[in-house]
Amino acid sequence: MAYFGDGIGRFAAAQPSAPALVTESATFDFAWLDRAVAAQLDRFRQDGIGPGTVVALVMRDRPEHVVALFALQRLGAAVLLIAPSDPPALRAGLAAQAGARLAVGAPEDGAGWTIPFRGFGQGGDPSAEAPPPPALDDVCFFRRSSGTTGGVPRLTPSTHRHELAQFEIGWSVAPWGPGNRLFVIVSTSFEFGRKGMQHALVGGGAVILPPPIATAADLASWTRRLGATWTQMTPAHLRHLLASDLPRPLLPGLAIVTSSAALTVAERDRVMAEITPDLFMIYGTNEVGILACARPEHLRQRPGTVGRLPSVVDAGVVDSQGRPLPDDAVGEMRFRHPAYPTHYAAVEPGSPSRFADGWFYPGDLGRIDADGFVYLRGRTDDVINVGGLKVYPADIEECLVTHPGVAEAAAIGVFATLHGTLPVAVVVLRAPTAEAALIRHCIDRLGRARSPAAVLVVDALPKTAAGKIDRAELVRKLRAATEAGKPQA
Repeated sequence: MAYFGDGIGRFAAAQPSAPALVTESATFDFAWLDRAVAAQLDRFRQDGIGPGTVVALVMRDRPEHVVALFALQRLGAAVLLIAPSDPPALRAGLAAQAGARLAVGAPEDGAGWTIPFRGFGQGGDPSAEAPPPPALDDVCFFRRSSGTTGGVPRLTPSTHRHELAQFEIGWSVAPWGPGNRLFVIVSTSFEFGRKGMQHALVGGGAVILPPPIATAADLASWTRRLGATWTQMTPAHLRHLLASDLPRPLLPGLAIVTSSAALTVAERDRVMAEITPDLFMIYGTNEVGILACARPEHLRQRPGTVGRLPSVVDAGVVDSQGRPLPDDAVGEMRFRHPAYPTHYAAVEPGSPSRFADGWFYPGDLGRIDADGFVYLRGRTDDVINVGGLKVYPADIEECLVTHPGVAEAAAIGVFATLHGTLPVAVVVLRAPTAEAALIRHCIDRLGRARSPAAVLVVDALPKTAAGKIDRAELVRKLRAATEAGKPQA
C-alpha cells in the first residue's frame, strides 16, 4: 500500500459492489465509500484543511464519521480522535498537546471548544483532483496513551508507515479481509475500536455499525441478522456475556478479538467453551500497538500466554539494571520494531517516558519462552518485595483461582510494622471457604515465602473501565481493613 487507507480505492476497483459499511437499515458498498471519501476530502480542502493540518475529530459510530476519518488521513492531515463523552477540559488539553488547529464533527458535538469547530459540510466534488498521496512518514494519527500528564493522556504520533506496519502484524491473527464482517461493539472513538474498524476496511472487509446493544440477547440477535463474522470485545464485555443465562455456546461461528491483560486463564477457558471457540488475543499498548498475538490454538496449547511475538518484532526481558535476561527469566519487558512510534508528542524535557534507546517499555513484568510466547507476571510497580524476595501478584492470583471456592483473586503488597511489605490477597468466593484453607492452598503450591500472609473476602473486586483490577482501590480497602484489625502482622 502507498499509504494507510490506500486499500479503499483498490477494493473499490476490484470489488465495487462488495459491502463496506452496514447499518441496521442500509448497506454502503466500496464504490460508495471511495466516492464519499473523495467528496469529503474536497469539502475539507474547501474548509482550509491540508497536508499537515492537525484536526480533532469527534468520532461516532456512523458512516459519515468513518468517511471523515479516511478523508482526513488521505488528505495528509493528522487526526486526533475525540470521544463524544470527553469533557471540554479533556478535549482542550488533548487538542493543545497535539497542536490541533480546528475540530470537526456532527453538529451536536460543536459546543465547548477552544478551537474553531466545523461540521462535515456538504457539496464536495468526488471527481475533484486530489492532492498527492501522503508520504509514509507523514503523521496520520495521534494515539492516546493510558498514562496521563496533568490529567491528560499523553499522545503518540503515528505515521502512515506505523499504521501499515500494525496492519501487517495483525493480519496474521485478526480475521479481517474480503468476505469478513466486523461487528462494532468497542466504539471507534477508542484506539482498539478505531484500529479494528480501519483495518477491516483497508483489508477489504465490511464494518457493521449496529444500533445500541443493551443485552446479550440483542447482541446474539443482531450479529446473526447482519451476518457478522467477527467482533472486538473488552474483558468487561466478555464477563457480561458469561453471566448471561442464554443457551451455550452463545455466539457460535463468531470470532472474538480481545485484549489480554485482564482475563484470567479460567475466564479464557470459559469464553471458549460457552461463548465461542474462536477467541483471539492481542497484547499491546495504545502507544505503539500490537506487541504479541494469540490464536485460539495458542490459548489451548499454552495456558497463560498472552500471545506470540510476530517475527518482525524484537523483544527482550531485562533486570532492574537494564541487563538482558535469558529465555523464561522474569523481568521487565521491552519491545522494538522499525515501524513502531518512538516518542510522545509535546513532552517536556526530562519527563518520564516509556521510550528509551530505541526500545519501548510498556511497564510490564513477564517472561518470553524460547518459542517467542509471552507470559505476563504483572506491572513493574506491582511487584511485592518481601525481604528482598520478589513476589509476583500474578503467581498468587493464578494459584488462588485454582481453588474451587474462589471466583476471582487479586494480590498486592501491604506494609506491616514488624515485617515490612507482605503479600495480601483479596478474593471473591464461589462458596464459603476459610482463610486458612486458602493460605494453605497457596503454601502447598508456591511455598510459604511467596504465599499471601492474609486473605480478605470482598463481594467484588474493583475494576477499571478497561476491566483491569484497580489496585489503588484495593490498597484503600486493605488500609480500611487494617485499621479495623485485619490483616495484622
